[in-house]
Amino acid sequence: MRISVTDLDQLAYYRQSEDMELQEIIDRLERKDFVKSRAMQVGTAWHSVLETAIYGDLISIERDGVRFAVKFDTALELPELAEVKGEKSYVIDGMDVVLSGRVDCLTGLLIQDHKATGRPDPERYFESMQWRAYLTIFGADVFEYFLWHVDADKDPVPVLDLHRFKLYRYPDMESDLHYAVSDFVSFARHYLPSWKKDTAAW
Repeated sequence: MRISVTDLDQLAYYRQSEDMELQEIIDRLERKDFVKSRAMQVGTAWHSVLETAIYGDLISIERDGVRFAVKFDTALELPELAEVKGEKSYVIDGMDVVLSGRVDCLTGLLIQDHKATGRPDPERYFESMQWRAYLTIFGADVFEYFLWHVDADKDPVPVLDLHRFKLYRYPDMESDLHYAVSDFVSFARHYLPSWKKDTAAW
């Protein structure tokens, strides 16, 4: 059974949410009627900009049909994006499970990741499984988020600010991740039809 870090993080978000209904997380994980939201389109386009643009010259740019207008000082020293893929294997009650994902930048024991968001609030990310999963998969110690503050509802999309913060490996982190992987497998077995063939013998 293969699980992406994104899938794992979505279930973790559902577990913590007071508003998301069970059917919504099922539909998300089953990818039913999936249509990219405007915010997702903006995030993908901005990521593409960061991969190819010359830093210090991000003023007005268009990518994938989305126009951006940077509204703050762009003289920034940012790491070169070079996506790195990785995975980690688990055995959950006798079943082989592979957790996979990719990060924007891996330098030694430091992982860096970019997000375009309308709410650049670090507290939203503290409880995420994403950074825990990536630190575990790649054996790193520090995860740095780059939160680009955008207003996806406007055209061109203003890029208003950049917030950076770091999260660190802690003693029980890998145990917490193992529990989250086990929880996902159990959830898939009970609620996700397209995943049940992978969990039938579990």
